[in-house]
Amino acid sequence: MDRVPTGIAGLDSLIEGGFPKGYNVLVTGAPGTGKSIMGLQYIYSGALKGENGLYITIDSPRMQLIEQAGRFGWDFKKMEENGKITFLSIPPNRARIDIFDMLEDKVAEANAKRLVFDNLALLTINAEQFAIPMAHNSKMDVIPNITSKSTMLNTDTKDYEIALNAEFDNKGRAFYHGDSKRRITYFVIHELGCLGTTNLIITFADPTTQSSMDKVSEFACDGVISLKSLAIGDTMNRTIEVKKMRTTALNGGIKSYDFGNDGIILSQG
Repeated sequence: MDRVPTGIAGLDSLIEGGFPKGYNVLVTGAPGTGKSIMGLQYIYSGALKGENGLYITIDSPRMQLIEQAGRFGWDFKKMEENGKITFLSIPPNRARIDIFDMLEDKVAEANAKRLVFDNLALLTINAEQFAIPMAHNSKMDVIPNITSKSTMLNTDTKDYEIALNAEFDNKGRAFYHGDSKRRITYFVIHELGCLGTTNLIITFADPTTQSSMDKVSEFACDGVISLKSLAIGDTMNRTIEVKKMRTTALNGGIKSYDFGNDGIILSQG
């Protein structure tokens, strides 16, 4: 299986050399554990190797991310100018966004091979913003011969029940009326997996269970990496664990990590 090196010192040796190509890898953690730094490091490492990257942000403004990356010597402005890295900011003040078309268009425009989605939890918190399709693999997916609720309600198929909670766009695609946080979480992860990119998906960890806030993404994603930090006196103890990586023999357990001059570094112990 083709592997995508993460560029994170010490991580690739735990996962047979990198993320399996085309996989969705979830990164969970509390605020301050370095989730976005890991995403920036992954994207920048790929750009240095000639692999275009797309960084999708709901959490942080683009310039804030660029400044954060600059602390580690990562010149994201230059990479943007050279077309190697693209940012996509999801607007927080627009309603009924079809994020699925938006993702496909931007991946194609950027010719992206690596993708970071930051942050899945914030997307689900604002789920009512988004139009959630009942079926979607690409922009060309439509429901044949059905362009309105009335035509669907007049059929004798199982689509009758679906139509009661459906909205339709001008391409004949059916969208859920209302929202479901778990549904949009699943659909976004599924859609990301159809883009042909290798994806790092960031989300918040539940402080009690240390699982994701949505309780769904660990099962939908191909890999799961957990970041934790604990302050003891003047010392911050940070740990990383690869909890899951399909088709990969994990070399593992819980490892320590820290922030060095070049980004996240895992201890060798």
